[in-house]
Amino acid sequence: MAKSRARPASRLLAQWPAATASGYQVFVRTSLVFLFLGGMPVRLVQAAAQGKAPSFVFETARDHCITLAAVKQGRGLDQYRECGVSEFGEVGTAGGTRYYYALYCLIPNHMDANVKCGDGSFMARYERARAVVIFARNRGDRNMRLEFERADPDIGMHVYERPEIVQNSVGALLYLPIAVDGTGHFNDSEYYVNQSGRWEPIESKAWLSDARKREPAFRPIKGVWPNVHTMRAESAIYRLGDANCCPTGGTVRVQLAIESRRFVLKSLVVDRTPEQ
Repeated sequence: MAKSRARPASRLLAQWPAATASGYQVFVRTSLVFLFLGGMPVRLVQAAAQGKAPSFVFETARDHCITLAAVKQGRGLDQYRECGVSEFGEVGTAGGTRYYYALYCLIPNHMDANVKCGDGSFMARYERARAVVIFARNRGDRNMRLEFERADPDIGMHVYERPEIVQNSVGALLYLPIAVDGTGHFNDSEYYVNQSGRWEPIESKAWLSDARKREPAFRPIKGVWPNVHTMRAESAIYRLGDANCCPTGGTVRVQLAIESRRFVLKSLVVDRTPEQ
């Protein structure tokens, strides 16, 4: 007898009876379904209408990868063959809701077949943080809902780090640290402020242009990473001919603030002392 093969959850969902209302496809059948991720069954607790975050059992979210929207598991060169939870922990609380994060190892198909998530090899460590997800858990609930997921279709493009919730002058600030992989370590992070129970995005890059206008020597060739606790940042000044490792022009130090959901430049000081 031929063995039956597990079908992707997307196909299972597509077979559910559906109705369309106000442009949204609403599933009219609610039941438990199973997602097969990396060969491991992950139970999706809530089959909800499109646009409503799914809910996961705490232990499931802690121990298993969820399906990612930006990059898929499969056999294609732009897909990954294995996903593993590299790190799981608490981010913090905001408005009575507790938030958790998970960093995912993603092993792309073009990598050596012997590389496995968590096997201790250099390449496994290199790929240990290619996606991040954030879950929200209300007080008294056993289950958690998906709040954010970030991954790049080009699996090697970004490195994700542990998110933070910081109490800022504007309220609860959610910081998703995202680095562009490479020696420049450019900052592609996202920042959100909690307003009326919703995470609203903060514009965080325009101040760099303002700083360049104020100080022409401010031409970062590496990422600039504001400290979300102090809202300060600094960047080395490179002179013509400086090696990537060794800037000689001094340091630009800035003080930022958040106003109207934007990072704004409050002050800029240039220290011409070369870095030691």
